[in-house]
Amino acid sequence: MYKIFINGRPLFILKPEDLPSLPSDPTAITGRYTGKSKTLMQYVDTLEKSSRYAYVALTHHDPKAVFDALCGYYKILEAAGGVIRNHDNQVFFIERLGKWDLPKGKVDPGETIEQAAIREVLEETGLETSIEQQICTTYHTYTLKNQRVLKPTHWFAMVQTGGQVKLQSEEDITDYTWFDNSLKTLTLDTYPNIHQVWQAYQDSISRHTE
Repeated sequence: MYKIFINGRPLFILKPEDLPSLPSDPTAITGRYTGKSKTLMQYVDTLEKSSRYAYVALTHHDPKAVFDALCGYYKILEAAGGVIRNHDNQVFFIERLGKWDLPKGKVDPGETIEQAAIREVLEETGLETSIEQQICTTYHTYTLKNQRVLKPTHWFAMVQTGGQVKLQSEEDITDYTWFDNSLKTLTLDTYPNIHQVWQAYQDSISRHTE
């Protein structure tokens, strides 16, 4: 299953048998992908132009093929970031453009996603970290200079190993907080994909402690 946030709403690409796993909502749109890319982009346009729909779900026996077709309409910019835990079992959040967020940034040429995550966290927060495990990849889209961009962001569970907080103001980061790591539901005012990361992080904690 793929979950791509478009204008703050998810586009699900999944197998037909997985459709019942999605939440029921009268404003959701469901359809079957028939291989026509024009129809695929019509669903994308629906999400781009309106926030009235809870989500769009497209079913197909090969979700990856549909996702690959979608990628053909976008410039792909990979990013990496992390959920940083300190030794007091708290998690680090930054405030960026009025919303709480997690540190992340673009993967540079020649970097692995792990190297990019550690570098971006250091640049944006001043914190030195090591990676514990990869937790998930999120996808969201936006428009830059009239070009559609799809950003896959690779997220890691990380632990602080040193450094002091020094926020990167050039990236519009204005504040930070250490948030209770044990909370199952994220209550900060943040982005939909960050809620997805938090849930995946909590699931990884549960698996680790089983």
